[in-house]
Amino acid sequence: MHLQVTPDNMRRLSVLASLSEKQFAEILDLLEHQIDNLSTGESLLGAAESLKHSSSSEIMDVADATFPLLFTFVADGQSPKVVADGVISGVRTNVESKDLFTPAKYPILKKRLISILGNRSIGTKAKASALVVTRGTVMTDVKIITDVRPIFTSSPSPTVEAFTVIHTMVMECVDGSDRKVLHIALDKSDLNKIKMAIDRANYKDKAISKLVSGSGVAKIEVT
Repeated sequence: MHLQVTPDNMRRLSVLASLSEKQFAEILDLLEHQIDNLSTGESLLGAAESLKHSSSSEIMDVADATFPLLFTFVADGQSPKVVADGVISGVRTNVESKDLFTPAKYPILKKRLISILGNRSIGTKAKASALVVTRGTVMTDVKIITDVRPIFTSSPSPTVEAFTVIHTMVMECVDGSDRKVLHIALDKSDLNKIKMAIDRANYKDKAISKLVSGSGVAKIEVT
């Protein structure tokens, strides 16, 4: 396997290879224990406040350099060693590698990539997240905007004779590399239907989780 490495990722991988052993151990531990926030940059930045030896920029560089590899290759069944070898191959053939990497950094980079990509907790979460992404359009945010609209009389000098309440659901989605924003008009009956559907989905989640919990199989929350 040979992977092309962009200039931004060259810099991020150089940061990963340049961390001290204490810094790397700290970041790996944070990534593993922040497993539920693996794909959420803002959550990782918040968690980075607890770092003693590393900075928030360093953990984001490590995350941005390795998460795409987890979600794309490891979740698809590629072994961490094969992916790490592909990255090293891509780095070595990049013209910028001479400025960012000394020969001693390559084995360090490979070892650390394998440590992250081969981490069981992180890899399991990546596979679970990949199941969501492969379903197609994924919602990233949603809100409901509520407006009061006046209803005027039809006389030459109109006055307000009534009002109505209008709801608009604004849903932000990602479909591959495309971002979409949907505006959906809702009335009160629509709100009730949505609430019933959400309540039913939550009930099914709890019922399935309770049923499977006795098997000893871990539940992965995809956020």
